[in-house]
Amino acid sequence: MTEMMIEISTYLVVAILLGYIFGWLTNRAMRGEKLKGDFVKRKEEELGHINEVLSEVKSLNTTLLSDNNKILLENRKQKLKIHQLVKMLKKRDENVEELQEHIKKQKYYSQQKLKKHELEIEAFIEERRKIIEQFKSTEL
Repeated sequence: MTEMMIEISTYLVVAILLGYIFGWLTNRAMRGEKLKGDFVKRKEEELGHINEVLSEVKSLNTTLLSDNNKILLENRKQKLKIHQLVKMLKKRDENVEELQEHIKKQKYYSQQKLKKHELEIEAFIEERRKIIEQFKSTEL
């Protein structure tokens, strides 16, 4: 009977040890899965947050690109206006130079005509004086 009790005790100890080991392994596996699940959940949450930030950045980038394109278009328009104004000013400068040359020529011609008229008047006065002197000399 003692042999049987020893045998049963041995079986019980082995069963307890096997149960303990099996329980420990099961607990460890469950905890590992739970930890993996928690890890995956955290990573999914982080990934979701990163995706939200990425979508915000993309929308901001799109907005900035459209604003940049508007500014570039406005800049091109302003450059075109400036180019046209510079062109117009150059034409006006050329016209002013032509008018100044024309005025100089007209002044020169008017001075020449004035000198010519003065010479004609002086010649006329001199001729009248000579005629008057001749008439006075013939009258005497």
